[in-house]
Amino acid sequence: MKKNIHLIILTAALILTFTTLLISAASTTDSDNIILTVENTVVKLSETSYQYDGKEKKPNVTVKYIASDGTKTTLTEKKDYSVTYKDNREVGAAKVVISGKGDYTGKVVVKYGILPKKVTALKVTSTSKTGISISWNEVSGAKGYDVVLYKVLSKTAKHYTVLAGKAKFHFSDLPIDRDYRIKVRAYISLNGKRAYGPYSDTVKTATNAVVGKSTLRGWCSLLSIPTLEWTKVSKAEKYAVLRSTEKKGTYKRIATVSGNNYSDEGASIHKTYFYKIKAIRTVDGKKYNGRESNAVKLKAKRTVFVGDSIMSGLEAYKVFPGGITVTKVGMGTYTFYSSYYFTVNGSAATGCEKVISYNPDRVFIMLGMNESAYKKNGPMIEYYRYALEDIQDARPGCEIILLPVSPTTANSAKTVPKKARIDSFNSALKAFAKEMGVSYYNYTAPYKDANGYLSSKYNGGDGCHWNIAGYRLFLDKMNEYIKNKP
Repeated sequence: MKKNIHLIILTAALILTFTTLLISAASTTDSDNIILTVENTVVKLSETSYQYDGKEKKPNVTVKYIASDGTKTTLTEKKDYSVTYKDNREVGAAKVVISGKGDYTGKVVVKYGILPKKVTALKVTSTSKTGISISWNEVSGAKGYDVVLYKVLSKTAKHYTVLAGKAKFHFSDLPIDRDYRIKVRAYISLNGKRAYGPYSDTVKTATNAVVGKSTLRGWCSLLSIPTLEWTKVSKAEKYAVLRSTEKKGTYKRIATVSGNNYSDEGASIHKTYFYKIKAIRTVDGKKYNGRESNAVKLKAKRTVFVGDSIMSGLEAYKVFPGGITVTKVGMGTYTFYSSYYFTVNGSAATGCEKVISYNPDRVFIMLGMNESAYKKNGPMIEYYRYALEDIQDARPGCEIILLPVSPTTANSAKTVPKKARIDSFNSALKAFAKEMGVSYYNYTAPYKDANGYLSSKYNGGDGCHWNIAGYRLFLDKMNEYIKNKP
């Protein structure tokens, strides 16, 4: 009996306990919320980084809950969660905090970046043969800096890290005389990685050379020889002259000289070349080459001088040995084009045909002294036109330079044109040159006295022709022209 009573009591207790557990379980299922965690919540931001501008940054938020079976549920703001932002004004890692609401609880924090400002005032503070020092303005909020050294020769870049508080850096153990490009950007730490602000402006620099770089200029001489001249380099012992037939082609050394000029007498006539030079210096038994100069393009131009008795003085005074001239005493614009004063391959030829037979690249013409005393400008210019058109047709690209008639004295012979007549013709000639697309070079200023007449310093005695000093001056002026307009 007593045993049965114990059994009944035990059974009742078990039933009561089970009932309590059921009620408790039902109560827990109804009241417990889903806890949002970084494992089961995906938070997507409309922007993951912003450039600092002093204003609060609040990216839009999309939140999805992922159940254990993989089911995704897009949550609704204010119903399922609320959003707050922290540290979202200054440079650094800003935070968006997702706090569960309603059926959801827990918090999820997602970071986004307020990126540093652009690095400014980047400059090279010093250079040496193997080193470069730089500095820049500190960027507020930056954790450090990414310094990029771009090597121009190898077209490769190397990155260096500089911690905040030290806005400078020194590159060491670099090769001598090399070009570099440098830029810097600030960074912050974001989600265990670096997030960068914009790069600074790039600065160009180079390590120092043992021997410097020169600046080259050149022209083709009146004797058809490409001629070079360059600035002297401090401590240079010699200079290598380099030549190529293409600007970006292979340059071969054609000479080594101690001076700062060179005439390429080996150049082929009518051919175009490109030249460079570089300085050479020996230190402790080791030879160092400076950087190559700028490239200069030159054509071995065949030059011809055309004229009457004034131009004939170049031969008479023997001041232009080796020069090519087509001259004749008394020749004018009409006779240059129509009279057979010359021969070409054994046959009679006009002055114009004689010029063309040389296959010239550059022609200086001075005609008109004989005709301008008695002819009007129109007919003279017309025959000039015929001659120029023939030369241009035969030698496209030939440079033609028209030269004005030189001044005469006030008391020269009646057959010699006077100042007013010469000025009138020269003015017409200048306008004609522009019309034809050729050059007009007025060399006459130093030949004139205060009144505009031929100076006694250059008067050959008849008030018209020059003395030897006048011809030497003429060649100086022609050389001045080609040096300034190669």
